[in-house]
Amino acid sequence: MFVHPDYRGQGIAGKLMSRAFELVDADQMRCYLEASPIGVFAYKKAGFVTLEEIPLVGGTTMVTCMLRPAVTAPAASRPVDVAA
Repeated sequence: MFVHPDYRGQGIAGKLMSRAFELVDADQMRCYLEASPIGVFAYKKAGFVTLEEIPLVGGTTMVTCMLRPAVTAPAASRPVDVAA
């Protein structure tokens, strides 16, 4: 997920991720994604762990493969706000 630089720091990505986690957690599913270097910190903050880092063609940057385990606790007992 990318947020235009003019709108970063306003919690937009966090709000979108929180809503997505509500849906995924309701089905007790895990989440997989491939993050750019700029997104890794936010995804780790949201509970994702790094599986692998893969250099892209040319080796100037890499993609980080990440997984968020399935959450089985009731929604009311777990925080999903990653915007803070």
